[in-house]
Amino acid sequence: MGEEKVPLRFVIGSRKFGYTGYASRRQQDFYEMFYKCGGSDSSASELFKCYQQNFPGGDGEKDEIYDEYKKVVSKQNKKKEDKKKKEKKEKTEEKSSTKDKDRDRERKEKKKSKERRERSRDRSRSRSSSRSRSTSRERSKRDRQREKDRKEWEREQAEKQVQQDKVVDDLLRNFGFEHRKSESKPAPEPAPPSPKVQTPVKAANTIQIKVAMDTSDSQKMLSFPIDVNYDVFLQETIRKCKLDEADSWLVYFLDEDNDRVEIDDTDTLEMYINFVLSQGPSKKGKVFVSKVVESKNAMDAEEDTVNECPNPPATTSNNDANNNSNSNSTAAKSSTSPAVKGTKKVEEEEASEEEEDPKLAMYKESFPKLNQVRSYIGHKESTFCCCFRKRGKQFATSSKDGSIRVWDTEEDRPTKEVLNAYDGSVLSCDYSEDGSLLVSSSNDKSNKYGMKLYSGTSLKKKGVLKGHSQKVYCAKFVGSGASRVASASCDKTVKLWDVEKSKAITKMQGHTSNIFALAVSSCGKKLATGDDDKVIKIWECDKGTCVGSLHPPGIVWSVAFSEDGTRLAAGTMKPKAEEKTDEPYAHLVVYDLNTFKIVKQHFVADSVQHVEFIQNDNILASCGRDKAVSFWDGEDYSLRYHHNIGQKIYRASFHGDRFLTSALSGEVTLWDLPDLSKP
Repeated sequence: MGEEKVPLRFVIGSRKFGYTGYASRRQQDFYEMFYKCGGSDSSASELFKCYQQNFPGGDGEKDEIYDEYKKVVSKQNKKKEDKKKKEKKEKTEEKSSTKDKDRDRERKEKKKSKERRERSRDRSRSRSSSRSRSTSRERSKRDRQREKDRKEWEREQAEKQVQQDKVVDDLLRNFGFEHRKSESKPAPEPAPPSPKVQTPVKAANTIQIKVAMDTSDSQKMLSFPIDVNYDVFLQETIRKCKLDEADSWLVYFLDEDNDRVEIDDTDTLEMYINFVLSQGPSKKGKVFVSKVVESKNAMDAEEDTVNECPNPPATTSNNDANNNSNSNSTAAKSSTSPAVKGTKKVEEEEASEEEEDPKLAMYKESFPKLNQVRSYIGHKESTFCCCFRKRGKQFATSSKDGSIRVWDTEEDRPTKEVLNAYDGSVLSCDYSEDGSLLVSSSNDKSNKYGMKLYSGTSLKKKGVLKGHSQKVYCAKFVGSGASRVASASCDKTVKLWDVEKSKAITKMQGHTSNIFALAVSSCGKKLATGDDDKVIKIWECDKGTCVGSLHPPGIVWSVAFSEDGTRLAAGTMKPKAEEKTDEPYAHLVVYDLNTFKIVKQHFVADSVQHVEFIQNDNILASCGRDKAVSFWDGEDYSLRYHHNIGQKIYRASFHGDRFLTSALSGEVTLWDLPDLSKP
């Protein structure tokens, strides 16, 4: 059995205590009681005296008793400290809990306040929209009533006039005069227009254009018919601005991107006039006139920009695109020359043009006529890109007018279209290999230069890829599926995107200028990009590293891998007149990617906009601003076929035995491939 409790007593100072406890703990209880009665400040002698009083005859030294007592004191002090810590912790937790509750309460109040504001805004919008619809209906009703009243007034006036004429005729007949002829009757007075009814404004037959010299501040406002011919326009500009007719003059304007666009033929002039008129009936145009400085060995004082360029020296005229004789080529150049000169100087230059340029002599060879299958007209401005879908029965086009259209090769009208895809020009479009998606890029700053993804069949929007800070000239699918997209931008970067996540997974940097060209190898492992600094870079897709650089002789406008990935073709832009080069030509260059050396190089009359290997790398196709399509042998790169189609070409797309071309005029044309077999 355990120990039983017994009555115990203590006397500490003048105080007496009695309680029931264990006898074995009596000494320990004494120490605790002494401590509680203020014994913590007592000396060892006081403790020993009190001890002797409560334990008479008890053994133990004074020091031993004091040590035992100190142990009890330290134990009690520790308990006090622990209690204080616990109380402090509880207060802290309570305070923290109160703060959390306050924060939750504030958060809930803010949320409720926001919801109340939103509900209030929605009610305001609803009332405003309702008022707007009501106002619009009332206005429309008033306009219809005014129009009805006006027509009724005109009818009454006409009836009155008929009655008056009848009375006059009767009087004349009574006095023996002949009946008046109907055509001599005065026309009824027109109804006075209602001050609140807007009458339609007739289209003006003239346009006001401000002409400015790019080297001075002088400007002159001129008026031209809206159907003015280019030659008349330039002659009148030179005459009215009092320019020297013996010099060569070039006219250009600045587009929305502040890029210079030359007006060098009637088509370009008509496009510019239509653009100005579309801004409003009171809108005035503005063009700049620049004096052309001829280089030493240049055959013709011509200039080129990214947007426009003159005809090539040895191609057909716009009026007869399918006639390739040398006489017609010469006539075409003289009729579409970008500068009007003095009569004597023109005669001298026409005589010099008779001389053959040895670097362009191959293009004068006569080839069979190219067969045009169908043309597709729908875009209001230049068509920047065209691309076939996987089976070649459908194709997509993108334009400067901000629209994307899908066409069937057998129909003249688009089957699907997105008219306002971007607030700006749609610079490129590309189908995935399986045809399920279409990616497009633009210069739309309001969309943060995002590339939009559409369904390949219905053109329903599927997503947006955002991450570039400047316009994106090229966007292409990578690999056999539709999971990755590569893009090249004027922010000097190349990016690889995960389509499903709408996120850039690789960023490639190294270019020092605007990137205009992008190509993807058939295996999907390499990219090629070309820029404004005459540099081409080859990239490893997955790693994002540059494996080599090439340096063509001009600004790179197009690049293409061969199907086996061993060669790269590049098309360059024609040098601008201010560069004062002795060789004013564009170039078609082919590189060996094993050695990074040039395999073949050809001179071209104007900028090469598109290059592509076709027919299992047996043929290299090229086309551009020289208005011609050329086909080259895939081994020695000799010219197999050359044909002038009469329009400056932006892009081409090849599929089977047919190909597409998209032009400055907005027209897209389907052609049959010519016979490209070796002679």
